[in-house]
Amino acid sequence: MDPTSVNIRAATAEDLPFVLGLVPRLTEFGAPPWRPAAAIEADSAASLAQALEEPTDDGAVLVAEDGGGEGLGVVHVEVEADPITGEERAFVGDLIVTREAEGKGVARALMAAAEAWARSRGLGSLTLYVFAGNLRAREFYARLGFLEDGVRLVLPLEDRRPVS
Repeated sequence: MDPTSVNIRAATAEDLPFVLGLVPRLTEFGAPPWRPAAAIEADSAASLAQALEEPTDDGAVLVAEDGGGEGLGVVHVEVEADPITGEERAFVGDLIVTREAEGKGVARALMAAAEAWARSRGLGSLTLYVFAGNLRAREFYARLGFLEDGVRLVLPLEDRRPVS
């Protein structure tokens, strides 16, 4: 697939079945055991459904399609306030491509569209979360120029003796 043949457009409520069908791909890399895949998927599905069913000017769901209108992927981007500075920034809640579109420039095209959306609103940065164990995604974002902002650590307490 030629990345130049990818069309990015605003999603509509009619895209909901396609978009929700992509959600299980979010956990294929193997989420941490304290983050059940079903909970991750439910959270993303709810966020995407709300964004499509109740769109606002502070967010966008963008769909990538091939030349024939076949869905290839989705990105959800919205405005949020930085918790430290209070400055508005763009946040990518979800980036998901079909298995067939993986490695073919679709995710890059969707992220370029999310960046353009953020720039058009005068936002100074584009942020996202990625699970530490999702090395493929982390490498992809690094190639796009994303920098690590912080590292969140977790100490699972179940089946563990207290620190002495």
